[in-house]
Amino acid sequence: RGDTLTVRDEATAANRGDAPPSLPTMHPLTLVYAFTPAAISILVPLALVIEFEELRRYVRYRSSGTNVGSPVDDSVAQWWRMGSVLTLASVGAVLGFVLLLAELRVVQLSSGLSLSIAGIFKEVLTVAASTFLLHDQLTSYNVVGLLLCLLGILLYTILMHADESKTSVKQPHVLPESKPMTPGWPMAPE
Repeated sequence: RGDTLTVRDEATAANRGDAPPSLPTMHPLTLVYAFTPAAISILVPLALVIEFEELRRYVRYRSSGTNVGSPVDDSVAQWWRMGSVLTLASVGAVLGFVLLLAELRVVQLSSGLSLSIAGIFKEVLTVAASTFLLHDQLTSYNVVGLLLCLLGILLYTILMHADESKTSVKQPHVLPESKPMTPGWPMAPE
């Protein structure tokens, strides 16, 4: 039992942001920077193997309707289409990276559980939007599942706020004493 309490205490301390010395911490952007070369070296060859033929077929299909006339013009149109696809893929990659940074910030400010709860709420909203906007049909099991998810999110939120109000002690905000930034500052406190 002593080991379990130690692990639980260390995990709780890590969630609060004051991890004990036994748990090394790393800035999230440093972690992303460290894993990026490995991710690129694995994902780019996989994407080329899996998607290249489909991309080539798409570019040919889009270029075939351009009846420009000369093969040089068709080649330019094909490269133009390929560039537009790569541009759209790059925009998606940038948006994915921004989403990753936002997720890392959420975890840094709260916890991984809060991020998971937000993801579940997003899924509930997605199902609700598909029901109202696309007129998808929900079974009674689907409705009960969605209500159960919403109830769980509501209970988690209530318990988190109750826990925060118990642990937070109202103390007046005191500004730290300011010190001069330049040595020999004439108005420096003694």
